[in-house]
Amino acid sequence: MKVSLLHSRFTRRERFARWAELDVSEVPGCYALANVYDEVLYIGQSLNLRRRFLQHLDDRTKTGPTSNGLAHWFYFLEVRASDLKRAEDALLSQYKFHTTQLPPLNRAGP
Repeated sequence: MKVSLLHSRFTRRERFARWAELDVSEVPGCYALANVYDEVLYIGQSLNLRRRFLQHLDDRTKTGPTSNGLAHWFYFLEVRASDLKRAEDALLSQYKFHTTQLPPLNRAGP
């Protein structure tokens, strides 16, 4: 499913690469990892988007290949901390509405 089908209006998109770290805000927000074709691979939320961005870059699950390709983009939007869970749930519900399942990397187990 394409990022554009999520009704979140992601406000920013950065390349999912370490050199883009300083372009990711240190604020609460929701985000999506997407492949080069803008297909959603993962949806999440964090109190600090930059810290979470870096954590994902250090996680082989998030940087390795999936059935839909590699993570290439980090889409994000600022969300008040008190609204994070609700905003993430809405994004996941929208994804599941279109595909009947979670994004590939949200389904990955330990």
